[in-house]
Amino acid sequence: MEAFQDAARRTNTAPKYFHSDQGSEYVSGAYESLLARHDMTPSHSRKGSPWQNGYQESFYSNFKLELDNVKRFEHVGQLVEAVHYQKSYYNNKRIHSAHRMPPVAFRIHHDQKINDRLFNSNLQTSLLRSSV
Repeated sequence: MEAFQDAARRTNTAPKYFHSDQGSEYVSGAYESLLARHDMTPSHSRKGSPWQNGYQESFYSNFKLELDNVKRFEHVGQLVEAVHYQKSYYNNKRIHSAHRMPPVAFRIHHDQKINDRLFNSNLQTSLLRSSV
């Protein structure tokens, strides 16, 4: 729930749907209430059907592979540091095949396209009003 709230706070947005597996944390009343407060509709894959949540399964599979064997750490602090490093690498440097760029770069690119469309739309409206 904290991760969801952090993401909503950082992006100042919430999607219409939230898709997950049927893990107890996602079907709990508390989590569904959180989604309702954000006007989001929960969506769950069927039990025993991980392919229905392919993006998430792919993420965790790659994350675990790239993190490597966690038994190599001597204490939990080293593991926490490695997880933070891996998250930073995944979001800021790792090229994702679907977008051919890291997620942060894709987000910036996407936001710029939206801002450009809004600017052009406002500019056209202004020009039309000034010519009348």
